Amino acid sequence: MKVDTIWFRLFRIRRRLMSSRTMMTFTIISTVILFTLLLKSSNGGDDDTRPIVGEQNDERAASIAKAAEEEAERQQLEQIKQQQYFQLHPTVQETYEVYNADKAQLEARFRENATLYMFATDSDLELVLKTVGNFEKRFNYRYNYDWVLLTPPDQQVIGVSIDDVQGEKKKTLYSNEFKEKVANLCSGKVTYGTIPSQYWDSHDDIFEIDEKKLLNSMNRLSNEQVSFPDSMFARMKFRFHAGFIQRMRIMNDYKYYWRVEPDAMLDCDQERDPFGVMQTRGKKYGFNMALSEDKKTVRHLWRMSVKFFEKLNPDLKETENSALDFVQYDRSSKKPIDAYFNLCRYWTESEIVDLSFLQSDSYTQFFNYLDQTGNFFYERWSDGIVRTVAVSFMLGADQIQYFDNTGYNLVNPYVNSWNVKNNPGYGGTQSCPSDHQLRRWLHCQCNKRSDVTFRPWSCVPTFFRGLDLPFPEGHDDHDWTQW
Repeated sequence: MKVDTIWFRLFRIRRRLMSSRTMMTFTIISTVILFTLLLKSSNGGDDDTRPIVGEQNDERAASIAKAAEEEAERQQLEQIKQQQYFQLHPTVQETYEVYNADKAQLEARFRENATLYMFATDSDLELVLKTVGNFEKRFNYRYNYDWVLLTPPDQQVIGVSIDDVQGEKKKTLYSNEFKEKVANLCSGKVTYGTIPSQYWDSHDDIFEIDEKKLLNSMNRLSNEQVSFPDSMFARMKFRFHAGFIQRMRIMNDYKYYWRVEPDAMLDCDQERDPFGVMQTRGKKYGFNMALSEDKKTVRHLWRMSVKFFEKLNPDLKETENSALDFVQYDRSSKKPIDAYFNLCRYWTESEIVDLSFLQSDSYTQFFNYLDQTGNFFYERWSDGIVRTVAVSFMLGADQIQYFDNTGYNLVNPYVNSWNVKNNPGYGGTQSCPSDHQLRRWLHCQCNKRSDVTFRPWSCVPTFFRGLDLPFPEGHDDHDWTQW
């Protein structure tokens, strides 16, 4: 008999008993009976609750087995779909296989002798924290690479403050608060440094700045709506990165650096160690974005560079596997030398460099040749265009590495607003994988429509064509200069 049936009959008897003494006696007796029945049931008696529990366990086991079978079928179907997708998109399969091969190879290695490098002032603290936290989350927590942060000296330059001309004031030297907050985010060692004046300021032993000529140049560039037209700070920053970053004593401790700009973000996980890729493939220069330079800031750069490499120092020019097609048009026709310069430049704000290249006598000789002209100040040459010309003349195409699918995004509103003005249709500095499978694998948080890699104003297509590389699926072989 079921326990609940016995309890119901006892309850009906209980209602008929009215005296408290009788009620108490009945309650004790009924409790003993119920306890005895429950004990018997738990010990395997003839109560029918045991088979019910057994049936429930069997049903649960069957449900778990069915779920496992369905999951196996789902995974098998997913693999079939992936293979079908790869058959339709072979370039994506190649990318996927390269990622897996690189990852397996690089994980078996020790981390490279490399550092992440950032140029920032104390006033940039909030942007620095945002960017460092992002790079640690997306990349560096796996490898614990060091960070090097450099700031300019706080001093007077050619009679004016470093930012008086532009009307800005920057607090440059790092405070204890800055150092502590940044260090708390970094998984590797952090080194803070101040750029010595001989690497920042101009010196008479190199050239003497003509202040009147400089102010006239600033006014002209301002009227022509060039970016940073009257900023001494920008000029010295460009000059420092073009020729002095590699001379900093702290950089002697490393073979590679990856430059990180404050307010830059990685919108995808970095499944590969880019430093490992540089090392295993023997690369000297790496980039993930390429845009065009404003021709109003390079009036004499190309002509002087051609003279240096082709007339004064032809032995410094790479001849067997030249990468010059990235920066010049076909020179078979007879045109003025400046007409062959296509203004393409690597985005040095996120460059990855083998320091042995920048520290070489050849590169130093080229930089000193340009520096003595004073045109880092008069024409406002950027480090990006100078580095690009040097890489194109001095390195072979097989020594340059393009890093795709990084999700790199420079949020800086000033840079983007200038590019919108000077590049028709410009949509920002965003790299985002075009394939949805890659975006899923790399946990990207970007919109493929915001990717500028193969847009008309990008120079990445010129790099692919110049090095005779196959274009990713869905992108045509076009050149922004023809638009």
